[in-house]
Amino acid sequence: VRAASHVEIIAAEPHPMGSLAIEDVRDYITTELESIGLEVEAQRILRPSYFEHRTVPVVNLAARIRGTASSGTIVLVGHHDTYPETPGANDNSAAVAALLETGRALVAGPPVRNDILLLFTDAEEPEQRYGAVAFVAQHPAFADIALVVNLEATGGHGASLLAETSGPVPNACGRAPISTRCRGLPGSSAVGAKTSISSDARETTTRASIVARRTS
Repeated sequence: VRAASHVEIIAAEPHPMGSLAIEDVRDYITTELESIGLEVEAQRILRPSYFEHRTVPVVNLAARIRGTASSGTIVLVGHHDTYPETPGANDNSAAVAALLETGRALVAGPPVRNDILLLFTDAEEPEQRYGAVAFVAQHPAFADIALVVNLEATGGHGASLLAETSGPVPNACGRAPISTRCRGLPGSSAVGAKTSISSDARETTTRASIVARRTS
């Protein structure tokens, strides 16, 4: 129920990179994370807007859940921006809601061994991925990453599916339920949320939480 409520608030209107609306979304994400006792870090850069002839701020938000004996950080990530034409309830507000509730579940549950970083990237739409690129290129946390789970939307109905994976597991791509590309980058994966809004956030939250628990 909480996850669905997050979607209703975050997707109240379109919030593309550089807009006033996306600042409201970031304020909401920050407030929710702080309400469960997490400290929120903002990574800010300037980039040319996809949609306007001006330079705009691109802001990633990150919150760390400390592990008891971390041997590498698990990053749970989803972008929080949209196209100007859509409020993005599925792409990608459902994933943002799932991350918020995954964080809540992990904080409330037993201690995890590895650090978990909740990462909300900016400027994913439509193609340059400015926020994700800046995190990889500039953020010190990148050096300690052991596993990345990226939550992304690729449709409007159906089950949540593993869309892309890589790493040392033999034949991992062949076992995926849909067409999969292995890129040879250890520890990276993606979950495509091909679900209805009513079920997407709940299912994706559960799966992200399970991944975090099993790898911690």
